[in-house]
Amino acid sequence: MAREKAENMHYDNVIFKQYNIEKTYAEQGFEKEAFDFIISMDVLQVSYNLEAAVNNLSGLLKKNGIFACVQSFHTENINYLSYGYAPGWWNYESDPLRKGKNIMLPSDEWIKLLSRLEYKNINIIYDSLNNKYDKFGFIFANRPDRVEFFEPVNKGIEGKIVNGSNAENNKEEISKEILNIVGTTIGEEIAEDSSLLEYGFDSLSLLIVSSKLKEKYHINVSVKRLYDIDTVKDLVAYIKQCISENETTENTQTQAEGSENNVTQLLDIIENL
Repeated sequence: MAREKAENMHYDNVIFKQYNIEKTYAEQGFEKEAFDFIISMDVLQVSYNLEAAVNNLSGLLKKNGIFACVQSFHTENINYLSYGYAPGWWNYESDPLRKGKNIMLPSDEWIKLLSRLEYKNINIIYDSLNNKYDKFGFIFANRPDRVEFFEPVNKGIEGKIVNGSNAENNKEEISKEILNIVGTTIGEEIAEDSSLLEYGFDSLSLLIVSSKLKEKYHINVSVKRLYDIDTVKDLVAYIKQCISENETTENTQTQAEGSENNVTQLLDIIENL
């Protein structure tokens, strides 16, 4: 959606590329110190290790670059009922910082985390006068002076080099993996030519499938798109196509390049989301 809006507004200097917060930037083809600022909106909490995820981001920033984060600090019990079916929601139970507590990190704990990582000029703009008791706020900080940089690595599906005969083997592996994802979601084995809707898949179960596909292959497949896919075989073909396209083209998450007006243009896009 953001990509379409950027194209319609002729922001030709905005590049879209996917970033996985569980991996280092080098593993994903990003260059160190490539960004003047990084902005996220209520997404970092789905990481398995929040401190490691934020630490990895520091290497993407230029010296004195800005880390900016619109972040919830509390969540209601109803959210566990609403979003708890999505696998990514429970990743925090593997995080030493949040295990057994809450998916959201309170604002004072955010300040401690950023301080441990040696981020500078840490500030939080709260949404009201309740300060640390507010449900969300806008976090700002400058990059640490000491940063751990990572060397580039070869990319492929799940860390494998995808070329030559290995590509065919990976295609078969993908088919088995998707069958397993679909089967474990519905609770029974399902054949490739079976209709998803006939097996009782609804918006909730398709949301779980979408989340698992994103976690496994780092691609976004909306529930609406899954409704348009008839059989598991069609889904396998679609995922293979997405993976193939990702190997040769860049997609999702913004990086501004070029002119002095990049920051203003990017904020315009965010405002119109």
